[in-house]
Amino acid sequence: MYKLALCEVSILSRLWDMTRKKQVIAGFDRGAKTYSRAASLQDQVADNLSRYFSRLSATKILEIGCGTGLLTQRLTKAFPRADFLLTDISPAMIAECRAHMTNLTESNFLCVDAEKPSELPSTFDLIVSSMTMHWFDEFEIGLNNIKQKLKKNGKLLFAILTNNSFHEWQKICNILNYPIATPHFPDINKLKNQFPDFIWHVEEIKKTYPNAYTFLKSLKSLGAVATRPGYKKLSNNEMLKLLDHADHEIEITYEVVYGEYSAV
Repeated sequence: MYKLALCEVSILSRLWDMTRKKQVIAGFDRGAKTYSRAASLQDQVADNLSRYFSRLSATKILEIGCGTGLLTQRLTKAFPRADFLLTDISPAMIAECRAHMTNLTESNFLCVDAEKPSELPSTFDLIVSSMTMHWFDEFEIGLNNIKQKLKKNGKLLFAILTNNSFHEWQKICNILNYPIATPHFPDINKLKNQFPDFIWHVEEIKKTYPNAYTFLKSLKSLGAVATRPGYKKLSNNEMLKLLDHADHEIEITYEVVYGEYSAV
């Protein structure tokens, strides 16, 4: 099993040598075919986010980070008459979503970097995003820019991971004096101060994995392999030591934050 893990580390090493934005794209391109099978957390969050839809009305909708279509399917069901623009930074994810959403046309899809909203062609009644925007290089700037794409009285709904996620994994890495690769996620307390006009809801979701190998394998299957800036990748021997040390059941906390904003 661990020989396979080292082979995977060799593949990931090529990603770690890229800029972070390119890491994000390459990782999710590689994970597009396996994402849906590994995305139990993402599916749960998409379901939670979709519960907001029943009290909204919208005719022009933007989805940021459509992935393979977990939220998209719920979105098109809730707003059957709306005009949709479904976006993702990964061309392979766009292709997967298009294959699943056979009721939509190619004009409904756009491969674009949502941190550059000037590349988006219009303004929208509703903008939604599930488990995507925490991958932004500069989350706060990106969030402010996205707000500008709302029409008057438009609504922005999103779900992201925040900084208390993966604290168990941080502890495992600290014991071995290893750097942690997972990105710097936004700090929810800072967000509440910076964006007082947003409504914030925090939820902790815990997932249990048989061992560290299974946890890391799940991240790879999702394509969630982009690292924090300055991360120094582990050697093969260090990775083996890590897998041996955590060769037991581990629980991982995901701090999911739901944000809601109404344009005026």
